[in-house]
Amino acid sequence: MSSLLILHGLLRVTNSSEHMIMSCIAYRKMFITYQLFSNNVIQKSTSALSQNSEI
Repeated sequence: MSSLLILHGLLRVTNSSEHMIMSCIAYRKMFITYQLFSNNVIQKSTSALSQNSEI
């Protein structure tokens, strides 16, 4: 009985850690996407500013 409880607890722990890993991966993907997006916006705005200053 006690070994079954321990097994169940281990299963629960691995389940939650797997969920945490998945959410970490999702957050990392979101962060990378956001970084790429902001870098793209910064590049576009700086190029627009440099073009305006040339005129």
